[in-house]
Formats: sequence, structure tokens, C-alpha cells
Amino acid sequence: MKNSELEQKELMDQKLRCVSLLLDCPLNRNAPTCPFHRVRQEESVATRVNWVKSMDAERLTELLARHETCMGGG
Repeated sequence: MKNSELEQKELMDQKLRCVSLLLDCPLNRNAPTCPFHRVRQEESVATRVNWVKSMDAERLTELLARHETCMGGG
């Protein structure tokens, strides 16, 4: 697999993880400080998905890092 293909696959994996988090908090916390909290309030799943689709890899990485911190109890 070429570098660009690998980068695209990693980006898609990050987006899929974020979409999953937009649907529900795995710890059932849905804390107001969660970066996904506000967007979870949207009625439209399409709006949530488009929010994720509009992000670049850096922002997705940042969101997922915050999620991991929260999952760790921090």
C-alpha cells in the first residue's frame, strides 16, 4: 500500500471512530465538556456525519485524543 493510500485509510478509520462517538458515549457520560456533546444534540445523523467529514486529520486526532483521556478517567 502506498503512503497516500495508507494515510487515506487512517483518515477514514479516524472518521469512522468519530462517527461512532457522535451516536453515543461508550461510558454513557455525555459530559458537557466532551467535544462530541454539542453535536450529539443534533437531530439529524447526516448533520453529525457531515461535521466529521469536514474535519482534517489534525482535528480528528485531537478529538480522539480527548476521547481517550476521558475514557481513562482523566
